[in-house]
Amino acid sequence: MSSFVEKFKEFLEPLSAAQRTLFFGLIGAILIFAGTVFYWALSPSYTLLFGSLEQDAAQQIVTELDERGVNYELDNGGRSIYVPGERVDQLRLELAPLGAPQSDMKGYELFDNNSLGMTDYMQQLNNKRALEGELSRSVNSLQQVKSSRIHLVLPERSPFQETTVKASASVLLTLKRGERLDKTRVEGITSLIAGSVEGLEAKDVTVVDHAGNRLTDDKQGNSGFASEESWMKSEQKAENYLTHRGQTMLDRVLGPGNSIVRVSVDQNFDSLVRESNKIDPESRTLISEQRDEQVQTQEGSELVPMDEFTPVNDRGETSVISSSENESSSRTRNYEVSETKEVYKKAQGEITNISASVLINHKQIESVNEEGETVYETEPYSDEELQEFREVITSALGIQAKRGDKITIRQVEFWEPGQQTPRGQFVDGAWPWSRVLRWAVIFVTLGLIAWLLFGIRRQM
Repeated sequence: MSSFVEKFKEFLEPLSAAQRTLFFGLIGAILIFAGTVFYWALSPSYTLLFGSLEQDAAQQIVTELDERGVNYELDNGGRSIYVPGERVDQLRLELAPLGAPQSDMKGYELFDNNSLGMTDYMQQLNNKRALEGELSRSVNSLQQVKSSRIHLVLPERSPFQETTVKASASVLLTLKRGERLDKTRVEGITSLIAGSVEGLEAKDVTVVDHAGNRLTDDKQGNSGFASEESWMKSEQKAENYLTHRGQTMLDRVLGPGNSIVRVSVDQNFDSLVRESNKIDPESRTLISEQRDEQVQTQEGSELVPMDEFTPVNDRGETSVISSSENESSSRTRNYEVSETKEVYKKAQGEITNISASVLINHKQIESVNEEGETVYETEPYSDEELQEFREVITSALGIQAKRGDKITIRQVEFWEPGQQTPRGQFVDGAWPWSRVLRWAVIFVTLGLIAWLLFGIRRQM
C-alpha cells in the first residue's frame, strides 16, 4: 500500500497545478458517473399503477400501500401513483376496486325495492333519478368521457292544468386526459339526451366540461351559429379545406415545397326567413251550398155592411174579402280557392367572397456541367404557363368574378441561386445547432481525456 502511495506521489510531482486540477476533476467525474450508473441500475424501476385518480381513491390506495410496506412515488398532484415494476401487475389486481371510479349513480334498479307506502312525489323523484343514472351511464360509455353527471328538469304533469314549464337538462362532463369533444360529438350527446326524455328538445340541453367551459351553443334563433367563435371556426374550416385542395393540386404538378397557397374566406351568417302566400281567384271549387225558401200566406176579413135592404138572416155575419201569399228564397255557396304558401329560409354560412394568394417557385432545370457534375438552374415560368396555373386554381377553388373573388399568383425564388437542392426537398436553411453543440462537447471531452492519459503515460 505504501509503495502505491509513493508511486502516486511521484506521478503527481512533475504535474503542474492545472494538470493536477484536471486530473482530480476527471477522477471525480468518473466516480460520480459510475455511482450514478450503479444507482440507476440497482434502484427499482417504477411503473404507473393508477393514473388520473380522484383524491379520495388516491388516499385509499396510498394508505393501503403504506400498510403493506410497498414503496411508491406520487405524480400529477398525487393523482398518479407509481410502484416497483415487478409488483405492478399483482398490486393492480388487488387494488383495482379502490382505483376504479366510484359512482353512486343508480339507474332503473332504484325500482327493484319499491315500498307500498311510496307517495306520488317520491315515485316521480325516483323516476327522475333513474333516468339521470341511465343517461349518465350511456354518456360514460363514450371513449373520451371519464365520468358525467346529468341533471334533468321535468315539468310536473297535472290533468287539471296545462304545463307551461319546458323540460331541460344540464350535463357535466369529466373528460379523460388529453381528450376533447368536437362539435359533432357534443351534438350527439345532446341528441341522445333529448331523444330519451319526453318533451325535451336538443336546444334545451346544456353541456359543460369539468373546467367550466360551455360545449354547446345557444341555438335559439341562430341555427347553431350563435357566437362569433362558431363563425370564426366555420370560416377557418372553409379556408383550410380550400387551401388543402389548392395546395395538393400544385404539389402534384410542381412538386412538394415549390408552391404556397393561402385562402381567405368571408361568410354571411345573417338569418333570413321569408313567407309568401299566393291566391288564384280563377281556381275555385264549390265545397258547400245552402238554400232557404219561405212561403207566407195572409188572410183578411171584415163585417159585411148592412142597410135596410139586407136580409134579416145575413145581418151581423162576417165574410172573407181578401187573401195574399209571400214567397222568399236564399242560396249560400262556399268556395275554396287555390292557395300556395312558400317559405324561403336562407342558409347561414353562405360564402360571399374568396381571396386566394399563390406563390410559385421558379422551375429548376437539371443539367450536367463540363466536369460531369449535376447542377440545378432556376428559370421563371412563362406567362402562358402562369395563365394555365391561374385557370386551374380558379376552377379548383371556385373563384367567381361576379362575386368579387380575387386570386393573385406570383412567382419567386424560394432559395438562393446556386444552392443545389433537388425539387421537392424541404430547405430549412438553418444549421442544427443543438446537434452540433452536442457533438462538439463529446469531442472536446474525449480530447481532454486523451490528452490527460497521454500526459500521464509520458510521465510514467
